[in-house]
Amino acid sequence: MPDVNAKACYKCEKQFNSFRRRHHCRYCGLLFCTKCSKTDVILKNGVKLDRTCDKCLGVLAMPEIKNPQPLAQYPYFPKDNSVFIEEDPDDIITEPANDANIDLQYLFNDDIEYNVDNLELGDFANTEELENYLIFRCKENLKDAKAEDWTECLSMTIKDVVKNIKPSKKDAMNLNKYLRIVGFPVEDKCRFFKGIVFKRQLANKRMPNKIRNPRILILVGSTGYFLGDKKIVMLQKIIEQEDNYVKILVDLIKNHIKPDLILLENSMPFNILDELMKLGISVLLNVKKKILKLVSRLTSAKILNSINQSLYENSNYLGSCVEFWQQKINNDTYCFFQANEGSNLCGSVLFNPLGVDKKVLKAIIMRLCVQYRSILLEKTLLSLFSIQKINYEDFHSSGSSFVHVSTCRGKMCSRPKIHSIEYYSKNGKSLGDFIKYSLSNVLEKCENLCEKKLFDHKYYYYKNKGRVKITYSKQDEHFSTLQIYRECLVCSKKTQTQKLSDLAWKFSFNKFIDNFFHTGLLSHSTCSHNFYTKGKFVFALANLSINISYEKTNNYYIYKDIEYNPIIIQTLFEEKWKELLDSGKSLLMELKPKKECFFNLSLYNFSEENCLEDGALINMAIRAVEQSFMNVEDNYISIKSQNPQDYLEVEYLKKTFFSHISNLVVHLEGAMELLDNIETRKTIKDIEKGPLEFSVSKYYEIPCLLSKITDKFDLLKDKNFRYLQEGIPGFYNKDMKFAVNVEEDDTLSIIAYALSSNEYFDVMEEYEDNTDDIYERIESDLLAAKDEHFTFSDENYDNDGFSSDIQRESFKEIYGDSISVKLVAYFYKQFHGMRHFYSGTHKDFLLSIAQAKREELHLGKSKAYFKVSVDERYIIKFIGERQFRMFTDFAPNYFRHCCKNKFHNMPSCLAKILGAFSIQIKNHSTNKTRQEYILINENLTYKQPKNILIYDLKGTINKRRKVQEGDEKTKMDLNYVEFTEGLPIILKADDKKRLDAEIWNDTLFLSQQNIVDYSLLLILNTEKKIINYGIIDYMEQYTFERAIESKYKSVVGTEVPTIIYPKEYKNRFRQHMIQMYFMSVE
Repeated sequence: MPDVNAKACYKCEKQFNSFRRRHHCRYCGLLFCTKCSKTDVILKNGVKLDRTCDKCLGVLAMPEIKNPQPLAQYPYFPKDNSVFIEEDPDDIITEPANDANIDLQYLFNDDIEYNVDNLELGDFANTEELENYLIFRCKENLKDAKAEDWTECLSMTIKDVVKNIKPSKKDAMNLNKYLRIVGFPVEDKCRFFKGIVFKRQLANKRMPNKIRNPRILILVGSTGYFLGDKKIVMLQKIIEQEDNYVKILVDLIKNHIKPDLILLENSMPFNILDELMKLGISVLLNVKKKILKLVSRLTSAKILNSINQSLYENSNYLGSCVEFWQQKINNDTYCFFQANEGSNLCGSVLFNPLGVDKKVLKAIIMRLCVQYRSILLEKTLLSLFSIQKINYEDFHSSGSSFVHVSTCRGKMCSRPKIHSIEYYSKNGKSLGDFIKYSLSNVLEKCENLCEKKLFDHKYYYYKNKGRVKITYSKQDEHFSTLQIYRECLVCSKKTQTQKLSDLAWKFSFNKFIDNFFHTGLLSHSTCSHNFYTKGKFVFALANLSINISYEKTNNYYIYKDIEYNPIIIQTLFEEKWKELLDSGKSLLMELKPKKECFFNLSLYNFSEENCLEDGALINMAIRAVEQSFMNVEDNYISIKSQNPQDYLEVEYLKKTFFSHISNLVVHLEGAMELLDNIETRKTIKDIEKGPLEFSVSKYYEIPCLLSKITDKFDLLKDKNFRYLQEGIPGFYNKDMKFAVNVEEDDTLSIIAYALSSNEYFDVMEEYEDNTDDIYERIESDLLAAKDEHFTFSDENYDNDGFSSDIQRESFKEIYGDSISVKLVAYFYKQFHGMRHFYSGTHKDFLLSIAQAKREELHLGKSKAYFKVSVDERYIIKFIGERQFRMFTDFAPNYFRHCCKNKFHNMPSCLAKILGAFSIQIKNHSTNKTRQEYILINENLTYKQPKNILIYDLKGTINKRRKVQEGDEKTKMDLNYVEFTEGLPIILKADDKKRLDAEIWNDTLFLSQQNIVDYSLLLILNTEKKIINYGIIDYMEQYTFERAIESKYKSVVGTEVPTIIYPKEYKNRFRQHMIQMYFMSVE
């Protein structure tokens, strides 16, 4: 090959210059650069090679074998006249199975609507509004490039581009695919050329550089001679075979193809180029494939993979244009292909590159072409509804992002996915193509393996505070072509049904969806309601239709920082304080006449002169009653002068008042019994007179009767006395200034009594609220989590210490049954520290738990039952011993997890457990004993209104996860899916990130602890659009029994078992909570 015929290296195609020299391969004769050719190569047999290219070196280095395969491939001539046709998979139409209720006979019969090669029909109507929009967009885009003086020229060029380039329906989404933007020194700043322009020189300067109506051949395969296998052969044999190959190839081009111009993706051997030059055929080498496609589109030439393919094609594989010519300006050579008359396939924008940034300007031109064409297509679509006046800036955008979700029969089918796209890009889809695809596949099964037809699906596109819903339906009327109409969702007025025009077909589907979320108003003649947000757009074909409409969405936000509300406690205090004062006053008023009655009876019937022997005893009884009554009066006066701060202090005053009242009752009963005995002695003369006694003694410093209570004054039945007698009177600490009203059936009050004891305050002295280093102590205890427990035992009195059964029964009537309790507070230091953060002071916690609401709650299918503290701040869960032991086993890790949450800002949504207790309660009077295991949990529904919705979500939607309508139990997963119609609840972006992080951290922790069967308790406030949530029931470990149960259900059951291996349970829980039940659209 002569040096002048090669401008670049045959292998790397880098241009030769003063530093990159030409070198001939001594075997193939082609020109290479230094890097692509080697010298002084010595083979294994000792033969030294001259300068050799890499390809020849590979052949020469191979050992020679017998019976070599053919050394070269030649053009193949078929023996018959068969025509080879390649099937395009995109053109194959597979009709879905016919359905009795859906008529598909028209879906593939409309040639205009479904011919993908059909060009745009009709021209865009230009208006002053459109021109103003284009000029405004040009100014806005050129402002950043500091080229505002290009505005007028560029706007004219953009109009010419959009007018002259008309993509087919198949390629309607990417106009820039058929546009070349070339820096060229034009007189104006830029202009449109109806054809293709690119930089390239002819393979030989002597080839024709201007051809009128050229016959054009495009090849992407190799045209050079090459060996089939790499074998060592004689160079002379290779040269002979190459000469034969060149002769056959040139003869094929000359006599069969007869082109005027050949465009090649690769290079061509110089000997072939010489022969073609002699024939007057021009050749362009190393043309990029993108340019080859544009030339193919412009000239209608087919791109052949090899020269052999021309033998199988008919004569249409050659293309043509008006004229081809080359023009050299400065050091650059440009090739021009002028389009035929009436061709609207592609074009070029020529711009003067001086004084502008080429890359920026190219991007601006491409962007403006897409924006302007989009507005023209949109105007065409809106004109179908007689909308002419449009503020185009209100609907301007080049791309958008949606969150896409699909449902099938009320259940989620595809998880939320972000759908971000530029409207007219290769990933976009036209409105017509979307309708075509959707209707064509309406009877196909879903790709998400839900085994349902697409007809049963609904599709949603979320953005901001709304969503666009797409559904299928059947029509009574049949349409042979694709029709469109709009129905108002407010007034039900419909527009005229009409065919979707060819230009409207090409409007971007994503832009059409995005218009629903813009606030711009369009005035239309059908009705006064918003054109997009209040309208349902129906696209009908055959007896099917696709309905597209807008719906507002409810965006929720998380609100978990609920402050303590002291109103309930304050109200309870006021009620108890008032009740104590009122009952004390009423009881004093009732006791005073009874005391006077006793005095009158004593003085009237029993004077000293009548019974001198009993006078001292009677006086002692009178003084005892008088003193007891004075003590009651003084105590009540003292109570009224007090200023208690809470209802526990009221309870303390109440219990001290009851001790004085009970003292008075005992002495009054004893005195009345003494009078009865004296009267009996007077009336019955024959009775043996023995010594009388005042039957009042003390039992552990508590006044008691030695005889049976007669209750002549009905004091024990008095409602005020019964009020003071409430609870277990003996359970209160006289050293404290507050007391808990302990009741046998109220386990929570027993816990409060134990936590208010002197023993507990002694062991927790270091945790006083005013200690400076309390936070360090709490963190240290949570991290250490030593297995230390607090044990408390007490009884109100000894049931076996009485002198007689009568004394025991009399004591019981006033002071109640004999009760003993034994309480163990597990990890008392750690829980005390946690309560410091979540409950406030220890006194605040005692105020909440000192009394429970009377009713029991059975919130789930388990045997556990619940109670609520009086202020509804805490849930008290009664569980079995097995579950309790499971929790205490992993409790140290639980405290470390909570420590990370509180002290190291690790997100967590575990509903906090604030106490773990085992309690044994024995009633010695009835000889009954019960053992209870209790967890005190924070109440996630605290301070929530009554009409909230509560769901217990486990991340599975089998049939068992549903509560029937009317049942007051907490709703489950299937109820949640029905409420949301299979769609996720929408959260703000920050809230969604927070929820995801919390779910992720907590499920990881629980999985590591081998915990399963936990759930997310979700509280929905539909009025204020807020949610609260927390993971609950996390004390069930995956044991052998659970594994057997899960295996059994998976074998004999028809649904996925609720309890599975912890890692699988974690993944399923995450999948549903993070990806299916909640999402963000920001």
